[in-house]
Amino acid sequence: GQRAGACEWCGYHRCCKAGADADVCFGSGGATRHECVHVEPPGAAAGASPAATRKALLDADAKAALAAAEQQADAMRAAAAQSDAELHADQSDGKPWWWSAGRLDRGFEGGDLEDDREVSRAVAARSWRRELVMTYANEVGTAWVTNLLLSLREVGIEHTLAVTLRPQHCSALATSTARLSCAWSSWQMRGCADANNPTRTLWFVRHHILPRLLATTRGTVNVLLLDGDVTAQASPYPLLKGDGLRAHNLVYHLDHAARCDAVNIGFAYCQKCAAGGRASWVFDETVRREAAVCDGAAAAAVVDNGSFWAESDGAGITAGPHRRGP
Repeated sequence: GQRAGACEWCGYHRCCKAGADADVCFGSGGATRHECVHVEPPGAAAGASPAATRKALLDADAKAALAAAEQQADAMRAAAAQSDAELHADQSDGKPWWWSAGRLDRGFEGGDLEDDREVSRAVAARSWRRELVMTYANEVGTAWVTNLLLSLREVGIEHTLAVTLRPQHCSALATSTARLSCAWSSWQMRGCADANNPTRTLWFVRHHILPRLLATTRGTVNVLLLDGDVTAQASPYPLLKGDGLRAHNLVYHLDHAARCDAVNIGFAYCQKCAAGGRASWVFDETVRREAAVCDGAAAAAVVDNGSFWAESDGAGITAGPHRRGP
């Protein structure tokens, strides 16, 4: 063999070279090359059974992997901290760092965001200094989302992406005189697709796409999620990056009361949100709960003493009375 690790020849011992790869081979190995050898890792008792020795090896591997992951995470955090000053420095022409108007190609027409490659392509084309503003629309909301995107462009923000439910709608936006950038999504929540209420589908899609985007980009892009009926009077970045909010990973507001069937977040900002982290969990859990209410089987579960609230009520996080809605 040419590298340290599990022996591919026997499938049990280690492939090691003496004096090399101390974290894997612990000093054992062939004198001049990597050879299949029996390794006694720290923590393995003298004369231990093969199973016990194997467990000790796996434990040592796990500790080494954890240490390496922690070192990598520390390096990424250090790099991110160092790069913030550069990312948020004014541009050479005096424009603020977030000013992207005229700096990105207009009329980007992306594909189906259920394909990770299309997510990556869209982010590469539409993000600016690790920032992306995302909105969504169906044909009925075209005027609203056009107003939003043009108002953002007016205040200098053009790192935007509109998500539609059909490729034809995206194409119409991209080829319009406004040259709006977009992609589309074929995703449907099982049992909840409603051709007569496409707005409801949009609510589900926005909560589904954000954690997918975080996962695909490994949390390297900050995402501002806006409803189509929002309009921009000024850039939100000075506030989002100010002393009050920059330490928070997830910033959002509620349009309605905090009810399980009334989740309508018109403004949400994920900054430095880890892929698969707590902020991502919030949106994944929102989709899960929406599905529970939407599929019709949750009517009894979401009222008092129902299974929907059992865990959070038991932990003292929530308390009744609970209701499904009007």
